[in-house]
Amino acid sequence: MKSITRERGVKTRGCQVLFGSILLGIVAIGTHSLAVDFEQEPSKFEIMTDGIFTTKKEWRDVTPEVRLNGRSFVYTSADNDLDALYLMYDLAFSTVPLAPGALAGPVHFNNGGHTFEVYFQGPPGPASSIIILKDGVVFDPSDPSPLGGEDSIEGKAGFGPSPNSAVPHNMFELEVLFDGSDPTLNGHNHGQYSPDPSHWGAALPSDPLPGQPGEPGQGGVPVPRCEIPRDPGCDANNNPTGGEPSIPVLPCPSAPPQLLDIRISFGNEVSNACVNVVRGSGGLVEITRIPLPGERDEDDHDDDEDDRDEDEDDRDDDEDDRDEDEHDRDHNKHGRDHDKKHDRDEDEDDRGRSRRRRG
Repeated sequence: MKSITRERGVKTRGCQVLFGSILLGIVAIGTHSLAVDFEQEPSKFEIMTDGIFTTKKEWRDVTPEVRLNGRSFVYTSADNDLDALYLMYDLAFSTVPLAPGALAGPVHFNNGGHTFEVYFQGPPGPASSIIILKDGVVFDPSDPSPLGGEDSIEGKAGFGPSPNSAVPHNMFELEVLFDGSDPTLNGHNHGQYSPDPSHWGAALPSDPLPGQPGEPGQGGVPVPRCEIPRDPGCDANNNPTGGEPSIPVLPCPSAPPQLLDIRISFGNEVSNACVNVVRGSGGLVEITRIPLPGERDEDDHDDDEDDRDEDEDDRDDDEDDRDEDEHDRDHNKHGRDHDKKHDRDEDEDDRGRSRRRRG
């Protein structure tokens, strides 16, 4: 895929101004033990990192992680070449395209003992670019070999319809090359991503409420906010090792205390999960979702739904029991009435015989 190193060189200088005084870090709070929500085989179809669903087949065989009541769809898969992990953030609710120069992000992940944060820069389309921080320092993803090659991390912002919504909206696509640590994957010498369980999260733009900066009338420019990041990491079993909600720090301080680990965010959280590319399995990806702030775990939601179904079944059983009792009462009453009528008939027959004998 075409390298955009030259573009990034220009953006990098701006990035250093923007993020130069920000110290990024990791806050791990609490513990969780979650089962894998689903497994994803490598996609059979080519994935182009252009910020849109390029063909009808692209992403078609990948199960998305559905969040925000069906408004956020996150696709994660290895490609058919098994050389990279791909992600597509399809935000059906975000219907204002990024303005030129506007930032969205970060998409952040912990891998190989490093923290990566990727910011997308508008406008959507071929001219969009990304800014990458590795451990808080601007990172150049270009291939250092003399022949050059794919960037180790590539991404594009896109805008348009998708299989999940016909209304044009923001989409963000990302490619991260595998390293060479798993022989079942076609890794690269300059690849940045090992298959080890990793925490992934994304804060991407949403349409703010009317009257707030950045709403459609303001040109769709996301307003930066600051937060204490929550990057819980994942253990060897693909379980998150933390995950309490981020603590917002508003407004963004111009010179934050150096002991305060904060992140500049140009969006709201749309995804939070553990991603495990299973070693020796040729690109099989396991996804374990972590609830977003204010969002219950989907398993809890399913349990509640099961409980409601069981309660409904119990009520139906009770109704059936009442119907059976009513039927039994009707049957018994009918039997008693029949017996009484039969007795009356026999009494009448006896009286008739007695009258005939007397006559």
